[in-house]
Amino acid sequence: MQIDGSLRSLLQSVSKALQAGRPSDAVHLFIKALAHDRSFHQGDRPIQLAKALGKMRFLALVRAFADHPCMACENGVHECDACNGRGAFDDWRICDSCVGIGTSDCEFCAGSGWITYNYVPDSLRPAVAVVRSKRTLSEARRLLATPLPGNAARDPAVARRALVQRLLQLNRLMGAVNNALDAARDATKTGRSAEHALRGVEAACLKLAIRLDRAARQVLLGLKESWRLEATRTGTAEKRRLCERRVAYYASLVRSRHFRGTSLFHPVLFEIHRRRTTR
Repeated sequence: MQIDGSLRSLLQSVSKALQAGRPSDAVHLFIKALAHDRSFHQGDRPIQLAKALGKMRFLALVRAFADHPCMACENGVHECDACNGRGAFDDWRICDSCVGIGTSDCEFCAGSGWITYNYVPDSLRPAVAVVRSKRTLSEARRLLATPLPGNAARDPAVARRALVQRLLQLNRLMGAVNNALDAARDATKTGRSAEHALRGVEAACLKLAIRLDRAARQVLLGLKESWRLEATRTGTAEKRRLCERRVAYYASLVRSRHFRGTSLFHPVLFEIHRRRTTR
């Protein structure tokens, strides 16, 4: 494999950044090296250059790409643009974009909080997808083993804040699963090596998606109950009306099949489920 002097220097900079514990710098430097080499989309060339760093540095670079944060958001979310973070509109309608919580997921990373796979060189995507999937599965197991937070009967507002946080965590994991499945689906078209690397990822992610969906519906039921209790305790008819609107809204979300039209809808998961149920 030919490596000219400038490219070798850039790869050495990547190695030094990884050794110094600066993974984000390593990612940017490697992208710069590929731009110099004009090989971002050139088959196996990116993975060959990455492996030229040595086994340990190669694995560190894959982890650096897997962990690299989305550049358009903070941890997968931002204040909802549709309702300006209020969760509802002046005409009492609940905002679908953020499901009434004032925070919606990032359109670029689908709420995962990580850079999109389009930013990852083609031949590195299977390895990055495997790393991200394993981390998502591990994080999800811990989260799903944790009881739902808050005691709505004691303090609906405090319970609601904890439930909203849990919903955001679940939705971020759903976004990561959605993206991993999308990457796996595209990567398996490129050859047997990618298909082998991603063996089992789709099945594990789909099983996890079902569990995350159920957990999200439990949180929505908790939100419904917190607003129902809030409605019985509020002092004004105006506030009570909004509470009742939220109760009805969360009840309808729980009954929804795929959360279509809301920030809880993930298109790749929906498409895979639709194909499987129409066979």
